[in-house]
Amino acid sequence: PPRSTLFPYTTLFRSVISNGGEIKNVSSKLDYLVCNDPDRKSTKMQKSIEIGVKIINEKKFMTMLSK
Repeated sequence: PPRSTLFPYTTLFRSVISNGGEIKNVSSKLDYLVCNDPDRKSTKMQKSIEIGVKIINEKKFMTMLSK
């Protein structure tokens, strides 16, 4: 899979966990899919769109954590 262009994956994972979140597979229980390339047509992206999971980029994710 393509790597983050802004942050290493480990930084993103640690940020999720340290703020009480979980790393999950795409399902209706998922709140957000963090994707740096909104035009990417990966299986995860397609499934997220189909089931209505909100897709955000890394910058938005880090902004949400800073609030």
